[in-house]
Amino acid sequence: MAGIDKIIGDRIERGRRRRGLYQHELAAAVGRSESWVGQVERGDAQPERAPDRTRTQPKAARSAA
Repeated sequence: MAGIDKIIGDRIERGRRRRGLYQHELAAAVGRSESWVGQVERGDAQPERAPDRTRTQPKAARSAA
């Protein structure tokens, strides 16, 4: 599974660089350390998945949308 972690890390790094951000700026924006951002970009750590909004909203709110 290390291969997919590196692919995700490469995409995060490309996006960060495209926006002209340093690792410490991205880290501050997501509430993590600069070291953690580096680990994610190298594929040594995994970012948490975003919550699935369809599972966190009450059923009535989903059907009204």
